[in-house]
Amino acid sequence: MGKVKILLGSYVGSVNAQDINCYEIAKRLNSDIFEVHVLHQKNKVDLGNNVHFHRISNNRLIKNLSKLFKMATLNADIYYLPRIEKIDIIFAKIFGKKRCIVSSVEIQNVYENKKYDDFFNKYIFDYFCISNFLNKLNVKHWNKECQVLYLGSNNSKDDVNFINNGNLKKIAFVGSFEERKKPLDYLKVAKSFPDIEFIMIGSGSLSGEVDQYIKSHNLKNVKTLGRLQNSEVYKELTTCDLLLIVSDKEGLPKVVLEAASVGMPTIYISKNYKVDYIEDGINGFAVQNLNEMMNRINELLSNEDQFKNMRTEAYKLAAKYSWDNVINDYEKYFLDTYNMYIKSSYNSPS
Repeated sequence: MGKVKILLGSYVGSVNAQDINCYEIAKRLNSDIFEVHVLHQKNKVDLGNNVHFHRISNNRLIKNLSKLFKMATLNADIYYLPRIEKIDIIFAKIFGKKRCIVSSVEIQNVYENKKYDDFFNKYIFDYFCISNFLNKLNVKHWNKECQVLYLGSNNSKDDVNFINNGNLKKIAFVGSFEERKKPLDYLKVAKSFPDIEFIMIGSGSLSGEVDQYIKSHNLKNVKTLGRLQNSEVYKELTTCDLLLIVSDKEGLPKVVLEAASVGMPTIYISKNYKVDYIEDGINGFAVQNLNEMMNRINELLSNEDQFKNMRTEAYKLAAKYSWDNVINDYEKYFLDTYNMYIKSSYNSPS
């Protein structure tokens, strides 16, 4: 058998989480086994000589047709479609299991919409979940247990010796300014700690409300940085000490690993979901509400040794889930799934 031709169907060079993940996967898939194809829009990135790029128009009117035409004519062995755009659903509905289409469950909202149920369980050949928490929800809602493939991180340090203190001086929020992400709740926390610097990376429909809240409460300790490229996000995180996630619902927030890779623990509100990566009290905290979140911040402010240890454990977490480690799981999944698809195709009646 020759190389397995795989299309990673997000837009490498963009800042969407699925785009970044596809970039990292494309960079590491074994070129002796896979013929890797990726999509891009205006930002073409360097992935070496073994990756094939396909330009998709930025024009809203023709973007979907451009992507549909490219996917239909590429004739890949495997199509990995993690963004689940409208055109991805249309493509899957047209071609169904005549082609080996796979995807990933990355957020619990998919269980609230029938179109995603159809996409995952009727149109495509297979899918995986990115956390055990989501896998349990998958069994509950769709009666299917899936393989779990964790997202990876990029570690820039060789060891943890760079974590030389337990001073908590700067806290970060990373995400869209949308209702689900609760950016105004983050500002309520910032209001309670005027001596700590708080930064916000992102933008969205609540940007006006965020700006108004900062102005009306005179929050001089808060800086909004807008939406940044992934490399710029990482650069900002290297200046921070702690990540807060105040969202109502999440899948497995990639930013937890990005923060951990620079020694930043995470405190998140776990009322409606669970972050597999976080061991409560070890490399972060799972809390039930904002009051408990603020209590945990005070706890870390009063105990520098505890915070230093937590930062060290966070970094070790990122090292465990580095892309160089988890890529082997992705390669095995793609190969095993394609082989199952071939057998099922051969065994199905013509």
